[in-house]
Amino acid sequence: AEALGAALGGSTLSELDLGECRISSAGMRLFVRGVQMHGAPPTLRVLLLDGNPVGDAGVVDVISFVEGPHRPPGLAVLSVHPGPPNVLSDEVNAALHVVCDLCHVELRRGRRAPARHAGSTHYAEEHSAGSLPGFLLPAQAQAAPAVSPGASCPALSRQGSAQSLAPQWW
Repeated sequence: AEALGAALGGSTLSELDLGECRISSAGMRLFVRGVQMHGAPPTLRVLLLDGNPVGDAGVVDVISFVEGPHRPPGLAVLSVHPGPPNVLSDEVNAALHVVCDLCHVELRRGRRAPARHAGSTHYAEEHSAGSLPGFLLPAQAQAAPAVSPGASCPALSRQGSAQSLAPQWW
């Protein structure tokens, strides 16, 4: 997994589908570390990781990748929901939605990207933090600044600024 993350650094890949590839939480951590150490493909727009046997720890690693300075500058779509029987805790699921909203990354449930040929009706289900009951942000966190592609998400800084999320949102 780490070698794959390292190999991606110099590629011009725009979509990567690693859904249902038996990537465990430990494998997800190694993949994220490899990409962070060697750089993400600057052209990567879609990262599909659904259906893998990951738990909270693996998804937290993906969250740190999305909110951090090493994410691909053009990352626009992410899917990372675990396959059965694994499920995310409510806290990690909420954090995933919040981070994706703040970083302007579309979170999809379902690992397949929209098909490119005419007549296809297979589209992934979309969610946002604002559409999930019980996962609304407090008023001070809703006015997050715009994030430029490739930059880390300043609204997620833990240095106590007015834009910081309180620890209970993690």
